[in-house]
Amino acid sequence: MTTVSGIAEFLGVDPWTARTVIDSMPALLPDAISDVAVDGDFVWINNRRGSWGGEGDEDRWACWFYALAVFAELQARMEPTILVLDEPFLYMHRRPQQKIMELFESAAWTFQVILAEHSPVAYERRLHGWSAAVLVQAPGLRSRISQDDADLERLGGD
Repeated sequence: MTTVSGIAEFLGVDPWTARTVIDSMPALLPDAISDVAVDGDFVWINNRRGSWGGEGDEDRWACWFYALAVFAELQARMEPTILVLDEPFLYMHRRPQQKIMELFESAAWTFQVILAEHSPVAYERRLHGWSAAVLVQAPGLRSRISQDDADLERLGGD
């Protein structure tokens, strides 16, 4: 079940800030969310495919990352913001990974996302507008940062 306290813990904020984020979700995610309701600590979301309360893993991940995107956007409206995600897809199935990557691809966001991830889903998103860079290490040579397709393809094949 998705809760205000769970979202607060995920974001590392107090429950009042989490509630502000939850209340802002429909306005900042109009293509995904039509309405939210909070009953005590429980959060119910009416999204474009129907109502859910985040009972399944996929729903819970979606709700948490919706909240993260909204939180980053609220921050970005006050000051320049970079959202750094370090291995967010650990233990997550492919479908939620794809949905989360699509969420962060929105042109409406005013924050920048930096993603450090080993997931093939993240690697594939470089073909959908993400820029990718890798640290290339070679024996006897200095390491270098590369955005060269050949270096990226070698990384993707491992």
